[in-house]
Amino acid sequence: SGNGLVSKLEPVEVIDHPLPGRITGRGVLMARFGDGDEGLTIAVAHLSLGAQSRRAQLAFIAELLHGHPHAVLMGDFNCTADRPEMDLLYSRTRLQPPACAVHTFPSWKPLRAIDHILVTDALPCDGLCAFPAAFSDHLALSITLEVPEAALRRD
Repeated sequence: SGNGLVSKLEPVEVIDHPLPGRITGRGVLMARFGDGDEGLTIAVAHLSLGAQSRRAQLAFIAELLHGHPHAVLMGDFNCTADRPEMDLLYSRTRLQPPACAVHTFPSWKPLRAIDHILVTDALPCDGLCAFPAAFSDHLALSITLEVPEAALRRD
C-alpha cells in the first residue's frame, strides 16, 4: 500500500511515518502548510484490516495529530467511523466523526463506508461526496474546506 497527496500549494514539511502493525509497510503521510497553530496539517493513511492493528495505528496517529487545531486525516481506514478503535482519534485529537456515512467500497456497488475524511472542529467544511477513481476498488472522497489563511502563506 502507499499514500500520496497532490496539492497546488507547496507544503512547509512532508514526513512519511511508518505505522505500527504485525505486517510492515503501512504508513501515514503528513504534510504541514503554514506555521504554528494557525497552519494546516494534512495526514493520509491506509490502515490495517485487523481491529487490533488499527487500534495501535490510530493511537500512533492520534499522538501525531494531538494539539493540531487545523488538521485533516483521510484515507482507507478499513472500518466504519463508529468502530470502538476510532474513539482513540475522537478523544485524543480534535478530529470529529463524519457527519454522514458515504459508502465507498466496493466501487462497483458501494455498500461500506470505510474511507473517511476526518476534520478538526476548527475547520468549517461541507460537501462530502464520493466519485469514481481510476484503477481503484474504492470510490474517492471529496470535501470542501475553509483553509486557515496562515496555511496559505509561506514565511
